[in-house]
Amino acid sequence: MRRPIIFILTLLLVACGGGGGGGGTVSSPPGGGTAVTFGVDQIFLPPAFAGAHRVGTMAFHWEDVLREELITSAPGDNRELMVHLFYPTDANTDDFRTPIVRDRHWNTLRTEQVVPGNVLRRSNYDGVFWPFEHEPAISAAEASYPVIIFSHGGGGAIERNLFWIGELASRGFVVAAINHTYFTDFVSFPDGRLITGRGFGLDGDPTITPAEEARLADAQDLWSNDQIFVLEQLISLDQDPVGGFFGRLDMSRVVAGGFSFGGASAYEAASKDPRIRAVVEGDGTIWQPAGLNIAVPLLFVQSGTGAQLSIFSQVNADGYAVLFDGGIAHLGIEDLSLWWRWDFPALNPFGPRGGEDALRTIGLVSGEFLRKYLDGDPAPSLDDPLQTPVGVRISTF
Repeated sequence: MRRPIIFILTLLLVACGGGGGGGGTVSSPPGGGTAVTFGVDQIFLPPAFAGAHRVGTMAFHWEDVLREELITSAPGDNRELMVHLFYPTDANTDDFRTPIVRDRHWNTLRTEQVVPGNVLRRSNYDGVFWPFEHEPAISAAEASYPVIIFSHGGGGAIERNLFWIGELASRGFVVAAINHTYFTDFVSFPDGRLITGRGFGLDGDPTITPAEEARLADAQDLWSNDQIFVLEQLISLDQDPVGGFFGRLDMSRVVAGGFSFGGASAYEAASKDPRIRAVVEGDGTIWQPAGLNIAVPLLFVQSGTGAQLSIFSQVNADGYAVLFDGGIAHLGIEDLSLWWRWDFPALNPFGPRGGEDALRTIGLVSGEFLRKYLDGDPAPSLDDPLQTPVGVRISTF
């Protein structure tokens, strides 16, 4: 099998800081080397979310005392996760504390930051924040809100999918976004521990060996169990009378979703836990899918023309494939595509649809899909050919 591009981050030696002149500035590294062109010199303006709600965020550190950490050999080392909730709020204080990109994340994105001869300008993003209110009360507009448990891509982080997450929260969902410890670039725990990623144990060759496929399947199993553990924690949070979410999470309307490896893990979680009512799979390869059958609706968003659509034969419910037919690259589903369009408006390193347009389309179709199957609302972007978003094909199963 061919390796998905998300798993390998080859580090390139580039200037990824914000120095060096105005837009289109050519800079030669000290001591010689290949000159690079930085993007336009303008502070990034995060796009507004399309939904009716403002969005709040709050972080939680949860330890699963029933699961020993499999990645380390230390006795008594239990599985720990940082989970960030994004949810509708009525707060309007502009107390925004979630950076567009943190320094540590920026420093791990060297591959994605580089098109030969072009480099993103770090200063465009310094001191810029997503419009997420910091730890406000959940909105009083509805008695309770459906829940989406969301996982990032392999080697990534939820901080690379914040536009999609924000779109869903603004549309009236509580999104519990997991950073999967040891599989993200880093996790910072409240006690000061900084845990860096260890990857999937792949050798870098484009061909996946049977042993590597087994390791990927094991990791997918682990991540799906992380999602189910977070579901249990959310039930406890909803039942906590002294917490700010008491009775506000509708745990009868729970969705599993994610990008790339996270989307595949969400699919597996639904195969294990009947409390999950729907799955949103964002361009992931589902490893060793034999026997992973689900009985809930599946939305499969794909950057390409339709890979692994045979999985719908294992879905005993409605299914939709949203196909960009190469209009975006795999990583175009991440926030990276926003930055490249901002810095280099004429370049399309993540495909001609890469950027805000494609991300808004994904937010629209996933939001309507979930409202259809959780609330019985119409989903015109999926069901009405006259309202199909430009640049995508919808296949039903």
